[in-house]
Amino acid sequence: MKAMDTKERILAAAMEMFFTMEYNKVTLKAIAEAAGVTKGGIYHYYESKDHLLQEGLKFSFASIMSQMDSMLEMEMSAEDVIRSWFDFEKMMGSYAEVFIGEAATENMLQFMYLMLTAVRKSDEIRKLFGKIYLESIDMVETIFIKAQESGEIRKDLDPRKIALLMITSFEGATLLGGLTEGFEITSLGHDMFETFWNQVKA
Repeated sequence: MKAMDTKERILAAAMEMFFTMEYNKVTLKAIAEAAGVTKGGIYHYYESKDHLLQEGLKFSFASIMSQMDSMLEMEMSAEDVIRSWFDFEKMMGSYAEVFIGEAATENMLQFMYLMLTAVRKSDEIRKLFGKIYLESIDMVETIFIKAQESGEIRKDLDPRKIALLMITSFEGATLLGGLTEGFEITSLGHDMFETFWNQVKA
């Protein structure tokens, strides 16, 4: 595996702290110590802590979009795509795994908090996230169109609407899982897959 360069090491150290600590309590000094650089070394690559958060979230979303691109390239069936989408433990864990090296579902609420923090601080990030969500809907819609053509799912359904429904269901369920103590999100994901698939399959 290629060793991380200084810029990547700083970003990785910052995002690990953002995922595991309160954002407001993370300092550039602590990030510098974790990355093995000086505080001035951080400023060589990043303007501020907020800039680190923005760049980290961009990288995280790029990784998730790459996974979605792979779904298209592998020509996964609509059933497998829906099953993967409602595998909440795997999907949400992958966001954290990019930076902290493990798929941790307990970080889902923290990720959403970080995302909202970045959106509040940067109009550029708000527009970027909006673009990413639209691209996600486009990708899923393309998969559903192909599935209709192959006879896998019902042809009387609007592929755009069911793509939107699937993505918003995911967002709602992950928020519920993050806010509700002891909530069994794994079994919810299984139930949601069964319900959704039974509604759209041909």
